[in-house]
Amino acid sequence: MNTRGTLGSTVILLGLLFTVVLLAHSGTAPFQADDAALGNEPDVALTVNVTAIPCPEGYDNQEPDDVCLAYDGKIPGPTWVFEKGQSVELTVNHNVTPSVQEVTMDEDLQDHLADARYSLHRHGISVAACHDGVAQPLDTNVCESAVGPEGERFGEEETITYAFTTPFPGYWHYHDHAKGLDAGTQGHVIGSEAQKRGLFGSFLVLERGETTDHAFNMHVLDTGINGGVGFHEEAQKGDRFDIILTGLGEYAWEITLTHDVHGLVDEEEIGPGVSRGFTVHDAQSGTYTLTATSALGGMHEGQVVVS
Repeated sequence: MNTRGTLGSTVILLGLLFTVVLLAHSGTAPFQADDAALGNEPDVALTVNVTAIPCPEGYDNQEPDDVCLAYDGKIPGPTWVFEKGQSVELTVNHNVTPSVQEVTMDEDLQDHLADARYSLHRHGISVAACHDGVAQPLDTNVCESAVGPEGERFGEEETITYAFTTPFPGYWHYHDHAKGLDAGTQGHVIGSEAQKRGLFGSFLVLERGETTDHAFNMHVLDTGINGGVGFHEEAQKGDRFDIILTGLGEYAWEITLTHDVHGLVDEEEIGPGVSRGFTVHDAQSGTYTLTATSALGGMHEGQVVVS
């Protein structure tokens, strides 16, 4: 049997198929499965603004300035609660250009932030490429899922809308996946600068018909809980509350949840880019303390006070 000839034919055939696929996807906005959802009435419609803000007290952006980026002006960004299988339209507006005028910074930094592309990547869920929030190099013909300043190739309207279906119940997080991407052909990198400056948040997915009284957002960064802002929340006796735990940075963390009367409630481990969570039913009066400890000896604490 001429295996070499068979192998060669197979390679040629695969090459032809790959060429056909590339031709079919030439152009700047090829059709993606989730595009079909746009224009239909979604179960949930959300709008988020990306802005520059002065860093909140205690926040360490790991930069030689005091300028942060935020979804809807807060760090972490808004915490959403969905039900499993809901259709969502999420519109992201690039409002960094006007907002930099309201924050004290030099012109070079203004231009650096205002001219960048931004996105909202929902980490770990399955969506079509055009709705994933992962920026593409500008010299490709792949559809873009980030938003740029006015006049940029993929951001002429300074807005982008993602359509997606909420995944199975659990704890999830989102973050920028565009700022920091090389504009050439170097491929993808996580937009670490934008994350360090504050572009991250979380969402909770519940079963259909399930509810919670509170969904709290706790990101553990190398610089502290929620970047140094801390975690201090309140609930009422008998409430249900959920705490979405997400690791950002380089370290893994062991997290314990204890009650000042009842002792250990739960414990979890999270690493970079991993979300887990705690759910407390029928909260008891007192203080729930979260303690995050890294293998390198770092430790951070947060609290939920129940009255």
